[in-house]
Amino acid sequence: MTAIKKVMMKSVSTSWVSGLSKDECGNEEWAKLLAVYKQNKASIPNLFNHFNVEKYFYLGYLSVRPDFCSRGVGASLLRQCEDFLKNQGHGLAVADVTADQTKHICISKMGFNVLGEMKYKDFIWKGQKILAHVNEKENLKFVAKTYSGTPIKKL
Repeated sequence: MTAIKKVMMKSVSTSWVSGLSKDECGNEEWAKLLAVYKQNKASIPNLFNHFNVEKYFYLGYLSVRPDFCSRGVGASLLRQCEDFLKNQGHGLAVADVTADQTKHICISKMGFNVLGEMKYKDFIWKGQKILAHVNEKENLKFVAKTYSGTPIKKL
């Protein structure tokens, strides 16, 4: 599977945002972005209560090499993730999607529902807009899909 740069899946059963250190992130700028994102996540309600699930599956990162894009690789990876989470008894899958193609796959092809979104330009860290240079339209969408019959409603 040379088309896969990196797939990182994490089962979450105790808290929404787990702690990632600077070492785990790889560089200081990424650590800043994660910290800002965690601050923004604080406004999202407890997903266990909201969806009445004991555990959920968080797809943290998915990427496909550019020369393999538009060949169904991303959708195939997500289908494999869905099979895994169903076998593990997860009733809910959540993801943060950033790239337009990933948004299209998750929302249009895989049936994920948008729960919320954040514009990158609005991210503030220590009083500074650290992503102010990003295009006005660029955003992150927080999406979810249930496998237990619980309807999705926007947060």
